[in-house]
Amino acid sequence: MALVSVGFHKVADLCGRRENWRLCVKLIRLWKMSAVATRDDPFAMHMLFVDQQVVFILKPPVTFEYHLLICLLLSLFLLPWEVYNLSNFSVSRNGGKFRATHHDYKLTFNANTKIVPCPSVAIPDTGLSLVKTSEIMKTKGSSQYLIDFMAIVTGISEELTLNKENRQTRLMLIDMVDEMGKIRCAIFGQLIDTVKGFLTLPRCGLPVLIIHLARVNLYRGEVGIQNLMNASKLLWNPEIPVAVEFKNGLAVHEIETDVAISLISDNSRPISIREQFLKMFPRRRVGDLNHLLEDGTYIVHGTITEVFQDDDWWYIACSCMKAVDFTRGFPYCDGCKREVYDMSP
Repeated sequence: MALVSVGFHKVADLCGRRENWRLCVKLIRLWKMSAVATRDDPFAMHMLFVDQQVVFILKPPVTFEYHLLICLLLSLFLLPWEVYNLSNFSVSRNGGKFRATHHDYKLTFNANTKIVPCPSVAIPDTGLSLVKTSEIMKTKGSSQYLIDFMAIVTGISEELTLNKENRQTRLMLIDMVDEMGKIRCAIFGQLIDTVKGFLTLPRCGLPVLIIHLARVNLYRGEVGIQNLMNASKLLWNPEIPVAVEFKNGLAVHEIETDVAISLISDNSRPISIREQFLKMFPRRRVGDLNHLLEDGTYIVHGTITEVFQDDDWWYIACSCMKAVDFTRGFPYCDGCKREVYDMSP
């Protein structure tokens, strides 16, 4: 595949001083804004694009906006991670709250805008502009920009209910740690289902999580981050070089990752290991197991009808294939030196 050919402008050069811009860019993220934010922008779809020049000049990608009249058509036509040639669009100042990029300008599509797929062009950049915990803390909980944040997950709460302005909102809390410190992330709404889905999958050690387009906020007086409805995306253990390099480098900072995710509480009451297990994993009936498409860890409801006493030919094994010891009052692996719940016969 070829790199971007001549005749196209750089995203970094965009400004309002000319009209005949031509871009060759890769679509990173697309999301709809269904709520009415302002009367000037009643319905819109937002997209993030990046070109190959962003890798070298270290500037973030640019945001594109347009009206709902063509949102449905474009959402069917445009595919994330594909490359497109864009022309016949207008350029304006990038303002407002919760901006997805630091670029000074944004584009607005119109009836004359041309969007041409360009499958023969390769743009390797992921479009992520990752920040560290120390940079988030400097904002003191207030920032007009959305951020990309990567860390390991050390704890997850059970699903909570937040009552605000006579409305109930689903909430989960996630504790995350990077080389610079610890921060708490609040997940609201439907994105909670992706967290629960991840918890059902087999896993070994603490996972890496990238929150794409997160909002900086204050939670109970402490600086934290949260998802922005429709915009934010969670990437669990992404197979990209920056994530692999991050996890491999944690040992240098003496951050242990070969442990299980703990259940965090929103109060001071200590949580037992058994309670953590019962609240961290989904409940299923025996019949439900026949319809599951992937292996996972579940709490199964059922009635014991018979116990097989002769078990010389099999044993309960940890994911490391060592036998699990149940004599301690909880499942323990001598090989992993910790309590385990990811096991199989």
